Amino acid sequence: MNTTPGALFDLCRPFGPVHRAALHYAPAYPLGSGSAEFKGQAYVTFYDEKDAQKATDDLHCTEFGGSTICVEVWPFF
Repeated sequence: MNTTPGALFDLCRPFGPVHRAALHYAPAYPLGSGSAEFKGQAYVTFYDEKDAQKATDDLHCTEFGGSTICVEVWPFF
């Protein structure tokens, strides 16, 4: 899947104010052979836990960027 942090932000923004939307990148293999690659994981931080739960309920197992996504709320300690 090819996506951008902006596209991820746009996907989640309707559920409430988003603090941060970030993609998980890993170095190309072998090391030094190119730029980092998106590995299919992303992190979105909402200001309000209720907004995060609503996004989870509505987006889990939906399609985004041509792939089915899994959305989970992780507790923030």
